[in-house]
Parts: sequence; C-alpha cells; structure tokens
Amino acid sequence: AREAVLGSIGVVHALRPGAIIVDLSDTSPQSSPALARALYAKGIAWIEATPIGSPADARAGTLTLLTAGPADAIERVAPVLSAFSAKILRLGELGTGPLAKALASAFGALSIAIHTEMLIAAKKAGLDPAGLLGALSLLSPDAVNAAATVEAQVLSGRYDSRLTSKRLQEDLG
Repeated sequence: AREAVLGSIGVVHALRPGAIIVDLSDTSPQSSPALARALYAKGIAWIEATPIGSPADARAGTLTLLTAGPADAIERVAPVLSAFSAKILRLGELGTGPLAKALASAFGALSIAIHTEMLIAAKKAGLDPAGLLGALSLLSPDAVNAAATVEAQVLSGRYDSRLTSKRLQEDLG
C-alpha cells in the first residue's frame, strides 16, 4: 500500500491538499497511521473504512464500514460511503478499524466453535441438537445470531461460512 500511495508514481502525486484517501482494505492496524502521517504532511487526509460484508452486500448497499481517522474527513466522505454501506461506524483513531474487524471475526469464529462443541456434547447426551438450538435462542437471545449461523452451517452439513480459518488468521494479523 505504501508504494501505491507514496511511491514515485503513487497516487499522492495526483492529489491536492484537502484531498481524502479512503482505505477500504483489510490492512493491518499498524500500517494506516504511518501512511496517514506522511499524507498529513502534504495536507491530505487518510481514513480507514474497513468493510464488514461481501461484494454482494456492497452492491446492495448494505455493508457496514468500521471507520477510523479524523472525524471531519469521515463526515466529508460519508455521502459517498453511504452509496454502498448501510452503517458507518466511527471507532476512533487510525488502526482501530482493522483491529475491530479482527476482534469481531475472532469472536464470531469462537462463538460458532463453542456452539458446535455444545451440539456435539448435546448429541452424545441424547439431546436433539436442533431442539437445543431452539431453546438456546429463547433462553439466551444474544446467542440468536450465532445459533442461526450454526444451524445454517453446521446442522445442515454445508460448512460454507464466508469466514475461513485463513481469513480469520489474516484478520488477526
């Protein structure tokens, strides 16, 4: 990213002071602040807009963006970001967008793993796994999303989650 932005033919050479670069990649939490400092020296703002969702979500305008950087710059580009996202959440300083996504991804993966282990134990004990998931959603409403994912991915035998272990490892850096 550094070479593409600041290199000899980087985008910085085509921008004027007051411009804003929006980083929609899943960069590491450490890379954005360094790029931002170099750009700020030239009067250019850098913000993160780490996406949560799929390309189909972007086409439908339903992505969630975890933004970080100067609040005024985020406000200035919000109308453009709203064209492909339903939620724009400001998390704080640069580096917090990718970090938040990594933590959320880890939480989601661990939640699915815990639910799966629970279902294995339930089945061994003679319980109906689908019935237990139904009860869980009533007893613990916060677990509904994870339970729905487990039902769709694990009970169905599809295991086609968009979150692969490789992707989780990339998110966690």
